[in-house]
Amino acid sequence: MTYLFKGKYKKIISVKAALTIIKTKEGIRVALEDLTIFIQTTSFSTVDAISILDRQIDYLQELGYMPEEILKIVQNTLDKQNSGTLVNFGSQLAKLLGSISFEIGYRFIEENIPEARKVIEKIELLFRNQPQLLNSHLYEEAFSSLRQINNLLSGTISNQISITQWFSYQAKMYMGMSKIGELENRADVYLNYLVYGLVFESARSLTNLPYIHEYFWTLEHYKNRTGYLNDDDFFISSCMQFFGSRDKVYDLLYTIMKNKLFPIFGFDQELCNKENLKNLDIIDILKIQASIKERNYLEISYRIISEIKSHFS
Repeated sequence: MTYLFKGKYKKIISVKAALTIIKTKEGIRVALEDLTIFIQTTSFSTVDAISILDRQIDYLQELGYMPEEILKIVQNTLDKQNSGTLVNFGSQLAKLLGSISFEIGYRFIEENIPEARKVIEKIELLFRNQPQLLNSHLYEEAFSSLRQINNLLSGTISNQISITQWFSYQAKMYMGMSKIGELENRADVYLNYLVYGLVFESARSLTNLPYIHEYFWTLEHYKNRTGYLNDDDFFISSCMQFFGSRDKVYDLLYTIMKNKLFPIFGFDQELCNKENLKNLDIIDILKIQASIKERNYLEISYRIISEIKSHFS
């Protein structure tokens, strides 16, 4: 849809671009004033209302408005939307309101999100809150929120998401913990959780047969494509401290992937061959994927974690 903004009809994306130019040339207060007039005098579709309110929140935060003040301003616009339509945008609204503050987003989830999606929305909110905590050097709070995610993943969520999403959340959580270890200059935390994250990312890849054959069994995937094993000083010094060399870290990852993940997933060892993976037909793939879905997420996770721990003990 197009809307009248300063005498011209524009799509929301063009309105945002125009506001960026106004802010650069005339300052944020002028941009916010133009934006506020636009919002107050325009009837939006729900999608566009959420999109433009996201920009308004950015400007209000930059000017130092308190979260509850921002919520009141935003709520005035949302109240103009059809309540029946808003019900269908729970996830988008949780993200929007969570950008005002974690507490406001969490409250919205508790009060408005259906029970079946509540845990997922809480996990997404906790992940979105990580950059703010890290930028504020609140590392203990950031690590605690990741542990909250871990607790949520250990609950009933396994009935609500796919196994691929399950392992994706696990990988993201452990990578977040690894990042905190790096920021705190704690090589043990950094390297330990880095391996956790990479192995869970590999587990996620295993749920996407047959596409894994192009990279899954090559250490080059980890060295060159993940972006996590760069030759930065902290990674090198951590590897030297705990393993004596970087190659031993790659060997560890390869060993866990090839010799442990397949048995944990219940696959036949003959599938460990790259060519066998490459030559799977659609019937074989469907059978394997069905087998994966039947397995217990938590059981697989605990066995993976136990295997990794054995190499760090």
